[in-house]
Amino acid sequence: MQTIALEEALAELVSIGMDRTADRLNEMLNMQTALTVTGIHTGVLSQFMAKLRKIQSNSFSCVSLDFNGEIAGQGSLLISRSMRGPLVSAVSGERVVDINFEHVRAGTLSKIGSIMIIGIMETLGRHLSSPLRFTSPLYLENVSGTADLRPDTHKDMSVVILDSEYRIDRGEIGGKFNLIFKFLDFGNLADMAQNMYRYPGE
Repeated sequence: MQTIALEEALAELVSIGMDRTADRLNEMLNMQTALTVTGIHTGVLSQFMAKLRKIQSNSFSCVSLDFNGEIAGQGSLLISRSMRGPLVSAVSGERVVDINFEHVRAGTLSKIGSIMIIGIMETLGRHLSSPLRFTSPLYLENVSGTADLRPDTHKDMSVVILDSEYRIDRGEIGGKFNLIFKFLDFGNLADMAQNMYRYPGE
């Protein structure tokens, strides 16, 4: 099963999941929201340590939650300090200088992260005809230096990294973020990709 087929299958499903997520954010914000995946990377965690260190070279916020079912693992939203302020202000209506902005930021990013992660993973779950269960989100503020947010993370764990962008209110507000999905077993995803790209007669 070639990696390119897996990436093509994931790109197709992630695009559907992102569109659904954008629709939910549109309803929440009452503004036009666009979410775009600019890059998708699959492999094992050890392959991407340099990329992850670059992503995390500056302080960032992280929202993580676990998922269980036919596929199991952890999804995380990573967004840098410079990118999170405009997003939170657009969603909450609060200004960065407001006294309660720190509390609002944690709640807003937790909600956005949950919507994104669940939106994408539910799309994968539907394709596998297997519903997924999700934990409550874990929010970490001003993290730096590591993507291994749980002590049981192994460097040979399968991982999908999405380079992404958001645009709100016809592009007047926007920025970049990353979504990282760690999987306990890539086998079901590989089977899914094989089924999606199987030629007639195979």
